[in-house]
Order: sequence, then structure tokens, then C-alpha cells
Amino acid sequence: MQDQRLVNRLQNYWDLIRRGKSMPNFSQFNPSTIDDLWAHCMVLSVAPTQNGRRYMYSYVGDALVQMFGSNLLGSAVDSKAVNYPFSVIIKMLDATYEQGKVATDQNQIINDKGKIIKYRACFLPFGTEGRGITHFVVGISDKQF
Repeated sequence: MQDQRLVNRLQNYWDLIRRGKSMPNFSQFNPSTIDDLWAHCMVLSVAPTQNGRRYMYSYVGDALVQMFGSNLLGSAVDSKAVNYPFSVIIKMLDATYEQGKVATDQNQIINDKGKIIKYRACFLPFGTEGRGITHFVVGISDKQF
């Protein structure tokens, strides 16, 4: 799979289901439409807190479980986890939440096994006009060195 293809296909699908709105409702999302990319995706639910918001992993694809080194399903994204190799993703979630638009990122990190991981990521916000962003679908393609 080519990296750019993942980002483009996810963005195109998001544009298709939003139907002119600022963002689609998560109930419109159908992972079978992007079945060949689904292992490279994760879904995060967004819940308001007294101090802002919390992101929870509600789906983590097999390719990302392998990349992260563990299955984060059901756990909260911890914005204070500065040693977490993908802390840049947390920053991108916050930036995407504030902008309410699709965001992309490409960068590299060193994982806990000392491998360099170059990645491209696409952050797709889902929600409603009244409630704001309720979910993110994040697609990540990577190469490890």
C-alpha cells in the first residue's frame, strides 16, 4: 500500500459522507467501505471533561497494534505521556479538534525498541453541529527502519 493512497482515500471517503456539512456524523461511517485500510486505522471517541476533553481508543487496527507494540483499545489517550512515542499524535488530535477540519501529518519517531518509524497520518473529525466533534478516525501508514 502506498502511503499517500491511504491519506487520499480516507479524505475522499470523509468528503463523500459529509455531504457538504462541516463534518459527517459518526453514524454515517462504514468501515467496510475502506476495508483494505481498516487495519491501519483507529477510532477515538471524544468525551468532555472538567478540564477540556478526553480521547478514548474505541478501535485500534491490527497494523497499528503492531506499530504501537500493544493494543490500546479501551484506554484513554494521555496528553501528559511525554515519553509516549506518538505524543505528536496527541498534539495533532488537539489541533484538529480546535480547527474542526481534516488534518494530515508526516513525521518520524523512535519507538520503544529503538526503531525509526516514518509515518503519514490522516485525522478525520466526526460529529454534529450541536455537539461538536464526537469521534476521530485516524489512519496511519508507516515504514520501520
